[in-house]
Amino acid sequence: MFSSEPSISGAFGITGISLKQKNAERALREGKEDLARAQKVANIGSWNYEPASKRTRWSDQMYDIFSLPYTTQVTPDLFRSIVHPDDRDHVDMVFTDALRGPARFFSIWSTAL
Repeated sequence: MFSSEPSISGAFGITGISLKQKNAERALREGKEDLARAQKVANIGSWNYEPASKRTRWSDQMYDIFSLPYTTQVTPDLFRSIVHPDDRDHVDMVFTDALRGPARFFSIWSTAL
């Protein structure tokens, strides 16, 4: 069972997330909370559309502005259907322009709610 030969034994383990990673996660969480708070106060929402996957992400405030449940799967067609008819041509133009080239940010202001 025991050998008379010399040997080296050891153990190595990772016991948890590094302090640097914890701090980065906390900063990210706090940044998201700050953004959500600012959007709520200003009554502004943000969204992202990925054409390749046709995936749309909305901030909670976007759902609040349009009185939709947070679980609603938003598509471009759904969004267009809830935009005021007087604003649809403008929304279509902005959306089409954004799909043609690199658009980092654009806004759509409603003329009628």
